[in-house]
Amino acid sequence: EVISGSSAECHKEQAKDSSNTVGERVGAGIDYAKDKVEEAGHAASKEVNKQKAMH
Repeated sequence: EVISGSSAECHKEQAKDSSNTVGERVGAGIDYAKDKVEEAGHAASKEVNKQKAMH
């Protein structure tokens, strides 16, 4: 979760950097979206495991 969060921020900055080529910026934007989906999946899994542990 922490790794994908920092990776997402890195990709976000790459996508915003106008010194990168359009292809690099688009690729970074796609990677950012993938990282955010992965982060959400980890958060959901964490919550499910937390609920299981409480019961």
